[in-house]
Amino acid sequence: IAMRKMTLLDKMKQGFIPLLGWIGFTVLGCIGASTAQASYSVLGGAPVTQGQMLISDEDYNALPAPNKAVGAKFSLQETRVEADISGVLARVRVSQVFRNPHSNALEALYVFPLPENSAVDAYSFQIGERIIVGEVKEREEAKQIYQQARQEGRKAALLEQERANIFTQSVANIPANSEVVIHIEYVQPLEVDEDRYLFRFPMVVGRRYIPGNPVSRPNVGRGWANDTDEVPDASRITAAKVPDGMRNGNDVFIQVNVDGAMPIQAITPVTHELDVSRRSETQSVVTLKNGSVIPDKDFIFEYQLASEQTTLASMTHRISEEEDGYVMLALQPKWSVDASEITPREVHLVMDVSGSMRGPAISQMRLFAEQILDHLNPGDKIKLISFSQQATTFRDSLVPADASNIEAAKEFVRRLKPNGGTNLLSALRVSLGESQTETSLPRYLILMTDALVGNDHSILRYLQEDRFSDARVFPIAFGAAPNDYLMNRAAEMGRGFAMQVTNQDNSVAIAKHFNALTNLPYMTDLHIDWGDLNVKDQVPARLPDLFAGKPLIVLGRYDQAATSTVRLKGNVLGSPVEMELDLELPAIEPAHDSISSVWARQRIRQIWNRNVGKETKESRAEITELGLRHQLVTAYTSFIAVEIGRAHV
Repeated sequence: IAMRKMTLLDKMKQGFIPLLGWIGFTVLGCIGASTAQASYSVLGGAPVTQGQMLISDEDYNALPAPNKAVGAKFSLQETRVEADISGVLARVRVSQVFRNPHSNALEALYVFPLPENSAVDAYSFQIGERIIVGEVKEREEAKQIYQQARQEGRKAALLEQERANIFTQSVANIPANSEVVIHIEYVQPLEVDEDRYLFRFPMVVGRRYIPGNPVSRPNVGRGWANDTDEVPDASRITAAKVPDGMRNGNDVFIQVNVDGAMPIQAITPVTHELDVSRRSETQSVVTLKNGSVIPDKDFIFEYQLASEQTTLASMTHRISEEEDGYVMLALQPKWSVDASEITPREVHLVMDVSGSMRGPAISQMRLFAEQILDHLNPGDKIKLISFSQQATTFRDSLVPADASNIEAAKEFVRRLKPNGGTNLLSALRVSLGESQTETSLPRYLILMTDALVGNDHSILRYLQEDRFSDARVFPIAFGAAPNDYLMNRAAEMGRGFAMQVTNQDNSVAIAKHFNALTNLPYMTDLHIDWGDLNVKDQVPARLPDLFAGKPLIVLGRYDQAATSTVRLKGNVLGSPVEMELDLELPAIEPAHDSISSVWARQRIRQIWNRNVGKETKESRAEITELGLRHQLVTAYTSFIAVEIGRAHV
């Protein structure tokens, strides 16, 4: 009987060493990538998987010639993911094993994805039998500590955030012919839609469109793209492409433990086949049907609970009376209106026809767009824009959504062909025209794209312009691994919501659900009356509009134990809507320790959104303080792990 070599991860499992986690990563292959200054990729619906750590240039150049034949990449051995879902939160622990195949100790670098709303709050790495646990420092200080450890021959690892959903990692002095296990742990809120809960584990860093002119300085990273004046960190957010014909050998094992707290009606696979083990009516264990998969697309499944409750979650955490406590509410108020009260709208469909949409993504988008057009409200007006390198309009201006215009619009959609770069700004510049007047209809911007761009911040800043202040933005993500950072932030700033249509989804069914949500009026002017409770630093500070079936998640801090009735108030078509619940803020509550990390991450998100990448001295200081106090990776704080004492390398 053939026996495989026991990996370091096997030894860890036998020794009951806790897994802290990493996020599996891969890069969508570039088939016929542009060589012009604005690069883009053509995916053809069949992304090339990748899971390599690049050897640093200095160490690779120092390798003996025979060793260089192995290549400048470490082989990724395997990834193991374990997630615990409780209420509306998921705690994810992942371990990933890399192997140094060379006879020299080396430094390695790599880029990988995380959910854009995740709070990374634990980090370590293991080489041999030693586990080195990381701590959060200011970003520049962490870099200096790492570089010093590297020069001294000590083993070290550095974790940095490039975007809210893209991270880079550097590992120094990995011993020759040895394995290294990287661990990251994070917590994130789930996506909730009525009684359905969606869990997503990202496994792909998509090739991104990089606009702008190359800068004169050296690149700051080792990705495939050059830094430009519009994306100055392009080389840090674009992972290198795997050579043609190379398989990374990476097997991903995933287990998700679901505790619904209420009866679980169904668990539905979205992207992968699943094995589901029911432990009770409220608890299930979800694993991959075939044990492991190649990470060529994100892992997504959803589950449905049997509940008509309007309070989805009410959780608190407080270590001691000397420390602040944290509270989290997930509320889902319900209301109904008569069909005669539904008002006409301007519906703007903006459709991505760039090269990265080639394959299933463009087909899914066509089906979605046609379904939207078939179910418009009486009196609606429509405007269609397709874009790649440039924007093309269906008509020069808005037209009534009558039978003739709808049929012509559907023919426009059917003729869309993917090609070129994802120049999203070109479409936004012609989408909504001038700012709305008092007599204008409500304006809905439905943005259909994979959002695989590097100029996220330029796009988000543009959405903050006055012309968009009265519009509702609904990003619909397509493809194997869309840019969830840009999509979710655009929805947040545009007071809409985002949805995703994977290559395996029923696009028509999702479009029907989207229509059901957006054809009804939404709740406005929301605010929370905390009663006698002293809740501070509420996040979000200004509550968003709320669409039927969508939850409102609110977090805050408190310093005094108390019990009171909390009221959520709002308006639907001018009529007041109110829901209330009794809430206790306890003096001590050791459970739900993830809430403080989620609160801090959402607070950071709120501060970042104000400036969208253009930092101020005050915002940088506030984000840095939150990252250090809650031990979170942010744009200004990084995890650094260094062994104590000098290693023998």
